[in-house]
Amino acid sequence: MTPSFNHFDLRIVSPSFDSPLTDTLIELSHLRKLELGGTTAPWTFFQLKEIFHLLESVGSARIEGNRTTISEYVEQKIENAEHSSEKYSEIE
Repeated sequence: MTPSFNHFDLRIVSPSFDSPLTDTLIELSHLRKLELGGTTAPWTFFQLKEIFHLLESVGSARIEGNRTTISEYVEQKIENAEHSSEKYSEIE
């Protein structure tokens, strides 16, 4: 039997001030206001970000049974194949 979801069961959490959860919530609220920055050039940062997203996508697809390697996917992208197979579109 699957448990049913009732939105009336939802409630707002109100931790006490001496709770570790309160400390965490305050820290998260503070981090939201920080401006991101660094010494890495923006174009380098975004290239690295794209590479890590690619690695994450290939890893996720492999968990689901797709056996495409990173080099196969990159070669397909370089060739800019218009009619790519399903295994490449899953990663895309």
